[in-house]
Amino acid sequence: RFEKAEDIIESFFPVRFALYEKRKERLQATLAHEAAVSSNKAKFIQAVSEGRINLTESGKSKEALLSEIRSLGCQTRAELSQIRCDGLEGERQANENDDFDYLLSMPISSLTTERIDSLISDSTTKQEALGEMQKTAPAELWHADLNRLEAK
Repeated sequence: RFEKAEDIIESFFPVRFALYEKRKERLQATLAHEAAVSSNKAKFIQAVSEGRINLTESGKSKEALLSEIRSLGCQTRAELSQIRCDGLEGERQANENDDFDYLLSMPISSLTTERIDSLISDSTTKQEALGEMQKTAPAELWHADLNRLEAK
C-alpha cells in the first residue's frame, strides 16, 4: 500500500532504471555482435575474391579451410555468441562443428565487391551506433522514450 502518489514513483523509479541499464547493455551487445558479423563476412568475401581463400580447390580438407578463415581474424560462431551474450543472462553454447558455417553457408551470389562495400558500411554504421550507445546514459534512454511517448 502506498499513501501518496510520490510513494509509487519512489518505489517504481529504481526498478525501471535498472531495466534501462539492462536494456543499454543488451543494445550494446547486439550492436557489437552485428558489427562483428558484418566485418567478418566482409573479410571473408574479400579474401575469396582476392584468391587468398580458394573454396574450389580439390583435395582441401575442411580443417585446412577453417585454418585459412582463422588466419583472417574472423571470429567463430561461439566467439560471436559470446559478444552478443557478454555480461548478459541466457548465454547459448554454440555447436563446435559450425564454427564458421555462417561464412561458408553464404550464397555464391554474395561474393561480390558490392556486397563487401555493403558489409563494410553496415559494420561501420553499427560501430558508430555502438559508440553513441556507450556514451548514452540509461537515464537518457528513458528520457528519449518518455519524449516519444509524450509526442504521441
